Amino acid sequence: IVFANSFDSFTANIQSVGWIFVAAHLAHAIIFIHMAGGIILMCGAITRWVCIMNIPILAGAVIFNYKQMLTADNYMELPTASVVLGLLILIAITGSGKFSLDYI
Repeated sequence: IVFANSFDSFTANIQSVGWIFVAAHLAHAIIFIHMAGGIILMCGAITRWVCIMNIPILAGAVIFNYKQMLTADNYMELPTASVVLGLLILIAITGSGKFSLDYI
């Protein structure tokens, strides 16, 4: 989660849309959903729901990193976010495997 380190640029992007008061709450919600969802996904519990909740977050990360890619020092964030977004979509479609808590 790169925007946690560069919170000023994240709030500037959110404020450019017009959501001035929502920026701090949205950032905290994104961090919580992304971290808790990652832990739940590693355990293999409710994988499709967690993927569906994380897909908009990763889509926002791809858009956020694409805007910052021209001047950013973190040039590997866009491919990483894109690969993770693709994997989340794949897991949301195929579901969990045999070695997950959903299978039990």
